[in-house]
Amino acid sequence: MNFKGLKKTKDKKGAKGTRNPKEPVAIFEPQHLWSALKTSPVTKAPKLLFKYAIRWICREPKVPGEAAHPEWPGYTGTGTKLNFKLNTRAYKSQELVENTVFSFFPMSSDRNLTPTQISTRTKIISLYRKAKNKKKPFRTRDINRFLCLLDQFFFFGAMVNNGRPRVYCKLWQKQSGLIKLCAPSLVKRDKMPWGYTRHRHIKNYGPFEMIHMPAKDFFDYPEKISVSFLLETLVHEMVHAYVNLFLCQCRACHKDMINTKGITGHGKTFIMILDCIDYTLRTWDVGLSGLMRQVVILGGEHHIFDEVKMLHQHEMELYRKLAIPVPEDWHDHAPPTLNPTAPTEETLDHKRTEVTEDKEIKGPRARWVEVNAARALDDNDPEMNVYMTAPQVGGTMVKLGKLNQTGDIVQALVTDAAAKSIKNKIKRKFENWPKLDRYFEIYAGLHMNIH
Repeated sequence: MNFKGLKKTKDKKGAKGTRNPKEPVAIFEPQHLWSALKTSPVTKAPKLLFKYAIRWICREPKVPGEAAHPEWPGYTGTGTKLNFKLNTRAYKSQELVENTVFSFFPMSSDRNLTPTQISTRTKIISLYRKAKNKKKPFRTRDINRFLCLLDQFFFFGAMVNNGRPRVYCKLWQKQSGLIKLCAPSLVKRDKMPWGYTRHRHIKNYGPFEMIHMPAKDFFDYPEKISVSFLLETLVHEMVHAYVNLFLCQCRACHKDMINTKGITGHGKTFIMILDCIDYTLRTWDVGLSGLMRQVVILGGEHHIFDEVKMLHQHEMELYRKLAIPVPEDWHDHAPPTLNPTAPTEETLDHKRTEVTEDKEIKGPRARWVEVNAARALDDNDPEMNVYMTAPQVGGTMVKLGKLNQTGDIVQALVTDAAAKSIKNKIKRKFENWPKLDRYFEIYAGLHMNIH
């Protein structure tokens, strides 16, 4: 089912011969910069040049209409090695979810875990126990230690450990002087977020994600903010960063955003990965988790706060709110009024929906985004190995057959790597034998000459 997403923008025309002061100057192209320099005072030239340079360096590349999705390079795909690298913004949603989940989901004897993951898990547990008893305040360097280890265990080390870093994390202290410049959302919003992830792109470097988190001193009761709460927030934001970095962003994939990434970023792709990570962390039985699941007492009654249920409900409510029927002659008419019960073709009107198709219509400027309809949770492909059955914690199902197959692949690669290691050691010993014989001959000759 095709949907049309509408993003309204204000009319950019100001008074005759003048520019609307609220409209940002588009100086991405050299000709725009030159026209801006000619019409601006000389004193503003350095500021314009600096702004142009920053925007040119951080400019996002053009999104392709339909990307050629590569095969999964890991051992669950076409790869034959335990260590591999992922291409940024390249993989379909289901491929990303399944290959990620099968690499860490708990199974008997940890057969699907590599030796690196097993040692990393031990390090995470040990570091967490030390952090709980630490009296000094939690700093950025402390959170980054967990960032590296969690990335190595859950995400193949693709964001921090393998190649150039793609994720940076900052734990902001309230007295920091740069917080208003670098993380304004922590101080300017009415409701302070527990953390947020911002996408960035730098020319010749590529995409990367910035995770911003508030420290304990931001909260009204800092003594109640535990290390486990901060790590829970970190895991949440790391999944955001992982999906933003490696989920394909071409127009064909973006068209299915309601069923994958979601309008707010908390779609099925995000929820399935985070739900499986939360289940894995809880099996370690040390107090770590990835989702908030608490019992709240209101009016003498016990209520279970389920974070997955809350995120899914918010996503669907926003989707229904933005659904507007579109007539067949939508080229000649402005969109009708809001109708949450629209049956067929609809629109999405939201700031987070990216532009995929521009069409001119009469009236105010509008941008139309073509997206697919939301699919029901029970409308799953039988070939899917990881899927949602219910919008709640633990509602993600993983097929054991594929998980066992992953375990067999990992164990075969581990055995092969151990055999190659022994073979290389023996080979190096034999390579050194001619040198030892030569040294012995020289030593024997010298010894005989002395006597």
